[in-house]
Amino acid sequence: MSLFEFLGESYNPGPTGHVERRTEGPRPPKNWVVLLWGTLAAAALFIALYWIVESSSHNWKILLLRTGLFFIYLIGSFFLRVHIPSDNIGLWGTPIDHPFRISDDYNRFLAFVGVILLPGRLVSQGLYHLYQLLKKL
Repeated sequence: MSLFEFLGESYNPGPTGHVERRTEGPRPPKNWVVLLWGTLAAAALFIALYWIVESSSHNWKILLLRTGLFFIYLIGSFFLRVHIPSDNIGLWGTPIDHPFRISDDYNRFLAFVGVILLPGRLVSQGLYHLYQLLKKL
């Protein structure tokens, strides 16, 4: 944080994004989309679990730690939503850092967190929708 950002933000604060916790499941798309999405999500889950098992097959503690962290990531990415105000990222909407707003840096960090959570959200929501579809049958 520079002195310019501290002074500029105290004079004219900008909107910051937030992370919210979702309590209900998302609305499912069409059945064939759910089937395709769920199949791809299950394949990605099995590939990730295979990679975890193969990379730590000689040590049970490491295997349990990696598997636990992976499922914590999937659960966290399913329940957490990152909302970022698009008018306070960059200088005049460009990728250039705004020199007078620290909230721009906060929003950039939230955008980074959203990008990190995106693959886990796609896998976990695909598995959730597939489970809901199979439960109806």
